[in-house]
Amino acid sequence: MKRPVPGWGFRLSALLALVGLASACNNIWEWTTDSESFGALMSDGREAIQAADYERAEEKFTAAVGLRPQHSEARYYLAKAAVLNGGVDVFSLVQTLTDTSTDNGARTIFGFPIDTANSIYGVNFVVLENLEPIHQGEATEGEFANADVGLDLAVAYTLSAILRLRDTNGDGIIDDNDVSLEDLGLLGGGDEDFSLDGIDNIPPDDLNDMIDDMGDLLGDGGELLGDLVGDSGVDVDELDELIDSLGGDISSFYVNTGEPGNPGEGDNDGDGTVDEECLNGIDDDGDGVTDEDSRVLGCPAS
Repeated sequence: MKRPVPGWGFRLSALLALVGLASACNNIWEWTTDSESFGALMSDGREAIQAADYERAEEKFTAAVGLRPQHSEARYYLAKAAVLNGGVDVFSLVQTLTDTSTDNGARTIFGFPIDTANSIYGVNFVVLENLEPIHQGEATEGEFANADVGLDLAVAYTLSAILRLRDTNGDGIIDDNDVSLEDLGLLGGGDEDFSLDGIDNIPPDDLNDMIDDMGDLLGDGGELLGDLVGDSGVDVDELDELIDSLGGDISSFYVNTGEPGNPGEGDNDGDGTVDEECLNGIDDDGDGVTDEDSRVLGCPAS
């Protein structure tokens, strides 16, 4: 019988212990592998963008962000790749929003076919998810500073706010589960005003949530525009005016859900306006009662 090799048992136990230690630490060479993999992913992603292979670029930068979520360049290029991969022409969209010669740019974008609207809406989630950490100073690695992404973020907020009015159930996707564009009838009104003509087709809680989200997005966009300095190549004043107008007009259409403290308190008839029947003496909502909103502001009861 062969004698055991001296010391083999010790070496085997030591090796097993080392393997266990490596497993517990995930990988004792992880820092080396991470650095090399991250660099390769970033390089591959840039090459894919140059080759107009935007789907591959988005995949590479997504993986890079997964390895180094605090890296500003990885996040910036992921946002860029998502825009290109989604076929979203941001320049044309901004021109549409800020072109005063058109009827109204917000209505134009709101009325896009569902595939186009959903593509823009989905891409903007990726843009916001990756540019917000840069702007907020959370992506501390890399060369991008928060000021570098301010205008991009402001545009993304504005587009997301407009298309949030199409995502009536708030699930992040514009699809057949939402109220159809034909039934919505939203963003009506004159050249300067916006209105929610189709609010009766949206459940009250969904409508209020939709207005809340839109208001938050527009508020964030407006705040960013106020911080911009220098010539951005975009009519910032016109975009800011659009944000103010859209946010102010739509916020008046909260519906009273009956819950104490809900944002629609005072609009007892649920038509988006408080006390209008008190002012004009007409049964605007056609429910057979005039001035029912007057209970809030103290107009004479009918």
